Amino acid sequence: MAAAIDGRVVVIGGESARKQAHVEVEALDLGRGVWTAWPPLDGGRHATQAVLHVGSVYLQAGSVTRGGTETDTLTCFKEPGRVPVRIGAGRL
Repeated sequence: MAAAIDGRVVVIGGESARKQAHVEVEALDLGRGVWTAWPPLDGGRHATQAVLHVGSVYLQAGSVTRGGTETDTLTCFKEPGRVPVRIGAGRL
């Protein structure tokens, strides 16, 4: 999934041929054309949406493995490039 924040396109997690979803987070600075690695997710995630709200990026639910082991967690990037924080779990 991806989100646009502060002139960057941020690519978060994802799914590939490996069993576990990706934890990587990278940002493309559109002005400079440079990719930067951000701190990884605390667990892999794919099949979700990134929502930008009041300067923070939220990831809700999704899957943690290829083919779909679902998660019910909510993760938030409070500031660009900062460590993502799991802020909730359970019925969202």
